[in-house]
Amino acid sequence: MDRDLVNLTTRRRRLQDRIDKYSTRAAQAWVYREGDLPSLPSDDGVDFHDLLSDDSDDGSDNPFVVPTASKWSPESSALLLPSRLGLHLCNQLGYNSCVLKEKLLRIGQANDALQGLRMALSRKAILFRGLRQTTSKTKRNRSWNDIKNTSGSARHHVTMYLKARRGLFNLGPTEEERSTYQPLTREQLKITAARIDPALRGTRNTQLAWFWTMNIKGDTQDAGDMGECK
Repeated sequence: MDRDLVNLTTRRRRLQDRIDKYSTRAAQAWVYREGDLPSLPSDDGVDFHDLLSDDSDDGSDNPFVVPTASKWSPESSALLLPSRLGLHLCNQLGYNSCVLKEKLLRIGQANDALQGLRMALSRKAILFRGLRQTTSKTKRNRSWNDIKNTSGSARHHVTMYLKARRGLFNLGPTEEERSTYQPLTREQLKITAARIDPALRGTRNTQLAWFWTMNIKGDTQDAGDMGECK
């Protein structure tokens, strides 16, 4: 555990060094006054660490607790980008082309995050299905460990999507983009009995969350876990 903490601290310091170098170069490229920066909006009141829990449909048998955020986490830093300056200030300073470029990057980032989230949640549903069918204590412990790792991956993709969405919305999204990239809720990310076993009585009319029906670059047809989870 101590070794993992040291490794995490070392990686965070390296990341902070990269952020500092970028911030220095960005401050020279972007002409603005510190007081002109708008305050960062909230992500629809969403807590990244509380949005996704490691529970099944009833929440029993789960020994894992969502970890709390570290006091020092450079990965949560706000980089100096057009989305940080805001659309109004970018228009005033003539950075319209940079706005369009970041919008494309944010859309790609959001698509990648949603695809990764779907893969993680479908994998988690499969693991829960296997957990229900096993009676071996060793296999159950191994299954819970796999579920914990998969939940960590899903939580990462949730964070990436919400950050990408916030950046996109700071750059003036179109109506189509607003309807496509919707907010996430805890209920949408919950692994229910319908996803674990669609054949259960009373789950036929259960509706999937909006991101399950998105066809991101046709990846739905090529994903094995997605097909197995249907």
